[in-house]
Amino acid sequence: MSNLYLLFAFLVSLAVIIGLIMSKRFNPSLCLFIGALVAAFIGRVPIGAIAGTFNSSFGSILVSTGILMVFAFTFSQYLNESGGVTEFAKALVRMVGPKYDLIALAVVGYILAIPVGLLASCAIVIPMFKPMSKLTGRPIPAYLCAFVVPTLLTACTVVPTSGPVLFAGLLGIDIGFYMVYGIVITLPAAVVSTLYAYWLSARYKKKGMAVDAHTEAIDLQPEANKPSAGLVLALILIPIVIITLGSFAPYFTAEESALRGVLTFVGNPGISMFIITLISMFALRNYLPRKSTLVFNEGLKESGPVLVMLGCANVYAGVLTAAGVGDYIVSLLSDSPLNILVVALILMVALHAGTGAGTVAGSTAISLLMPMFQQQGASLMAFGLICGVGQLVLLIPTDVTFWYMKDASGLSVGDTAKAVCVPATIAGLVGFAVTMVLASVTGIPGM
Repeated sequence: MSNLYLLFAFLVSLAVIIGLIMSKRFNPSLCLFIGALVAAFIGRVPIGAIAGTFNSSFGSILVSTGILMVFAFTFSQYLNESGGVTEFAKALVRMVGPKYDLIALAVVGYILAIPVGLLASCAIVIPMFKPMSKLTGRPIPAYLCAFVVPTLLTACTVVPTSGPVLFAGLLGIDIGFYMVYGIVITLPAAVVSTLYAYWLSARYKKKGMAVDAHTEAIDLQPEANKPSAGLVLALILIPIVIITLGSFAPYFTAEESALRGVLTFVGNPGISMFIITLISMFALRNYLPRKSTLVFNEGLKESGPVLVMLGCANVYAGVLTAAGVGDYIVSLLSDSPLNILVVALILMVALHAGTGAGTVAGSTAISLLMPMFQQQGASLMAFGLICGVGQLVLLIPTDVTFWYMKDASGLSVGDTAKAVCVPATIAGLVGFAVTMVLASVTGIPGM
């Protein structure tokens, strides 16, 4: 009972973060930093050690993820400004036809979010839904479901998006394997969400949901001044392929061979994103509306706030660890009959519902449960995957992305919940189930 102040430190600091974020007056990074201070003082971290804990926690995550995030954002900027993302989406819909357009959008969202991220993908593709609905007669909620849930899956679970990069850094797991297993567990979840989108389409068609008569149908024809869909797909797949080769190099190359050295070097996620950024600067130069150097500089500016947020999230997690909150949580849960991965999912869902921020929820869950995982010898890779797909389970309107999707699509709160929250929860549980299966199999590389 004498350590109850540790639980109090966690709950009060989390309440402070939630309150500041929900007020919408402060940047999330500032909210996390203030919450970390509250946790440090209530958690009785020696005052002389607080600054050192802050600095080391902030710096450690940048050491492991900084280069990756900088070049991931610059690469994303080249794809966005060249217009290649829109051409890629239109080409897939054109290729499969109206009958399978939901599958095309699911593929677009799943692939696009890996280099571009969630909000940027939504900003580019969601405006296409109304003119597509005018062309095909399919209801907008079906398009939103088909596109957004696969986008959420990869944005939350697959490197190099910011959340997975942070989780891998905190857990000290191999980023390459984390990317591979992130794809493995999200693919079946994306298939399930796409099937749900077709069911949703049939249901809304029965209700006679129609598009505004003033909306013009989309023109799916390619534009000569935009990069081809094939080029865009190649640019997206190149880093995925070389990161995968780098991760599996020890399994098919000799230990001291030059080939392993080369694959390990180029397969490093930061180096691979640097390489694809250089390739994009050349391959997309004729499609950019302004000088390539200005596009690069814009990508650097976009990466700055995210890097700061990741650093502050790690500061909060570092303070909780320094105060001993994680060890205390372990002592409370040590007699729990639940599987530790189930405990991780429950905590992840609760934190996400409260904070409305998946990255904050994941980093906090890691700081609280990592000692327990280490004590039991449980898979840290599985823990990291749960921090990703767990963000989709019971996705509710406390998450700011819900309101962004609602406003961007023009749907009501109820229709947005049916199109996003319900299928996201189903997809998240499918991803969790696959993770449980992988964690139960012994001898899997990286797991």
